[in-house]
Amino acid sequence: MIARDLVAEGHQVYCPHTMSWGWEDDSRITREQYLALDRSFLEHWAEGICRIPGESQGADSEMCLAKKLGLVIVGSPRV
Repeated sequence: MIARDLVAEGHQVYCPHTMSWGWEDDSRITREQYLALDRSFLEHWAEGICRIPGESQGADSEMCLAKKLGLVIVGSPRV
């Protein structure tokens, strides 16, 4: 898994598709709430983003925000 590889290299990682897995099925949390967590991480903590291949509207949105914020981008940017 890429996130574990990055941690092993000394990076601190937030991996939304695993760390908030299943949240979309929890009726106590709205989609906007868990997407806001991703945005907050990018805006306040992240120095870069690693885009892995695959279809994901959420990841595409994160890439757009990362570009606007001037974060380092590695991987396979699709946007």
